[in-house]
Amino acid sequence: MRRIIAFSILLLTSCFVKAQHVDVPASFKYLKYIEVDDGMGSCGWDHNPMVFYNENITTLIQKTIQKGHPLYFIESEYFDIIDVARTKIDYKKEEYFRIVYDGGPSCDPMYSIYKEAGDSLIRMGTIECLDLFVPGNGYLYTRGHANTTYDKRKKYKLVGDQLVEVKQPYYHVGIRSEIIESIVLYTDKTLEEELAKLPKGAKIEVLLNEDEMFLLKTSFGLVGWWKPESLYPKSPVPGLYFRGD
Repeated sequence: MRRIIAFSILLLTSCFVKAQHVDVPASFKYLKYIEVDDGMGSCGWDHNPMVFYNENITTLIQKTIQKGHPLYFIESEYFDIIDVARTKIDYKKEEYFRIVYDGGPSCDPMYSIYKEAGDSLIRMGTIECLDLFVPGNGYLYTRGHANTTYDKRKKYKLVGDQLVEVKQPYYHVGIRSEIIESIVLYTDKTLEEELAKLPKGAKIEVLLNEDEMFLLKTSFGLVGWWKPESLYPKSPVPGLYFRGD
């Protein structure tokens, strides 16, 4: 009996600790979530791919697509394609969509969105990300390092039969780090006028990103633009990665 009780406590504790590691944004606290088991545990992500969904308009499927299925393609013999869920993107409309996940041949997490049209599935587009949020308000939200230099957060909407990103003025980065080699900040994106030269070990915060440029804040509070020469094999700013890592 003692062993059973001890095992039960251990199991509950393990579940609680696991739940603590799921970062649910405050604006989406009402959403349920599932982990997508794609069989690619060796990718080195800090957590499995996840879909956050509105349980009132979503039916979970979580099945691997097999050969002969209309969404199967020959390259997928090297990785799993998961039919994750059937859901509405806009709860006000009687339109249902399928969320299909695959990790690609080299740990490239992505979700394809298909619209149901009778017995057919119409592809709306594909989004590269680790986590997908489907709240039912007409938009999709994404996060997670997927062929990007940092955890880029995006918002998408459907325009006709296409999935289109809602443009932001800048992408927020939000990395606080201690640089491992000297870098130079500039007053604008022309990189002509030097603002500050930071020594190895300096503490910085990466605020924003636009194309290949990053806006950094020094520990003193100066804000300037920086363009890395290379993030491979090691980034001067820990937390920023080479694309494709």
